[in-house]
Amino acid sequence: MGYRRILTGEQIAQLFDPPTDRPGIIRYYTLSAADLAMIRRGRGDHHRLGLALMRCCLRYPGRPLHAGEIPDPALVSFVAAQIDVLPDSLGAYPRVDQNRRRHSAALQDRLGLRPWGPRVAADLADWLLGCEPRRDSRRGSHPRLRPRSPALQPASHGNARKRPSLPEPPAGLPSCSDAQEAPKARIATTPPIHDRLSESRIQQLSQG
Repeated sequence: MGYRRILTGEQIAQLFDPPTDRPGIIRYYTLSAADLAMIRRGRGDHHRLGLALMRCCLRYPGRPLHAGEIPDPALVSFVAAQIDVLPDSLGAYPRVDQNRRRHSAALQDRLGLRPWGPRVAADLADWLLGCEPRRDSRRGSHPRLRPRSPALQPASHGNARKRPSLPEPPAGLPSCSDAQEAPKARIATTPPIHDRLSESRIQQLSQG
């Protein structure tokens, strides 16, 4: 059975297409000194430019160059200027699948990246099930993850998951049934309103 597509083609492009505006290109694709040193060890201008573009796409939006993919000319020119090659030197690099795959694997290993798949998804799910959000004490910081307390750890027996056991409520805290019965008890013990009125007030109300 095939997968159901949740995102539209436009939404997928927004997530996975490299930016083409000048501010976005400068922000995400300015190469560091370590990047430049690695890229300049490549043989040939087309290899160096292809390796640099692969490095850029792995940084953002976080995917390798596809087979036959030629990035936007503004991106190619910006990256080429940083490594002192001509934009046209990219040549047939996008169509040579062997070089593209080799560069992608080498860069992913260097950056500690793993391609998404069922095993990675299972590892992520196991890690998230063992963690809970924790707010950092510093103002404006993002929530971090910490191991769950033993009381909230989901227990399992075989393949069946049990519901997490919650700690007992503090002593002296009223239960839900007590909270429901308390108003009824107050109503039952409160004297009727006519018993709390004087005789003269009762006559005034009856005459009015």
